[in-house]
Amino acid sequence: MKNTPPLLTRRIITPYLALFIVATLLLFAPQSRGLAEESREESELIDHEMASEDALTHTKKREDKYLRDEEEEREEEHSFAHRVLWYLPNRFLDVTDLVRARLRVGPGAAIDARATKFIRAGLGSYLSVYAGLPGPRQRTTPRSPIGLEAYSGVSLSVAEASFKTGYEPDYSPSEVGIGFQLLILGIDVGIDPLEVGDLVTGLVGIDLVGDDF
Repeated sequence: MKNTPPLLTRRIITPYLALFIVATLLLFAPQSRGLAEESREESELIDHEMASEDALTHTKKREDKYLRDEEEEREEEHSFAHRVLWYLPNRFLDVTDLVRARLRVGPGAAIDARATKFIRAGLGSYLSVYAGLPGPRQRTTPRSPIGLEAYSGVSLSVAEASFKTGYEPDYSPSEVGIGFQLLILGIDVGIDPLEVGDLVTGLVGIDLVGDDF
């Protein structure tokens, strides 16, 4: 009677337990395979999507580069044609920029001497009409050879005390020259060394002072 429980366990319970374990494994094995298959398919799908995104990104970059290259080529062609078209007019304007030579007619008395904007002395007052070479443009737009000019004040070096009229002579920072007004006649002459350099470099397509069209 004492050996009955172990025999019962070995002969009845153990086979049923083994059968239960096998059934459980058979029951969950397809689900495990299904989950593994789903996981593999999801992984392949993600890899495919990433590869597609990489391909699209690469294609987009190539298209953008192609468009940029085309745009740069058009700009270079336009720039070259523009420089060729405006080469002679720009060189002519560079020549007129070299010298200021104005005859002034109008009442007043004044004298002015300058060697760049840092060395200058002037005193007097005048209101006149001028005609002649207007001097350095300091901009792209050409300056008129005829106009109105007025000045009233005193200047010494970079210091200046004057009555602003809106028609003051527009001297360039690097200009050297002299001017005077006596009774109704006056002259204003000068030369800009920097414009000489601009003319020379302009012959080879270099705009030194940035006044080319």
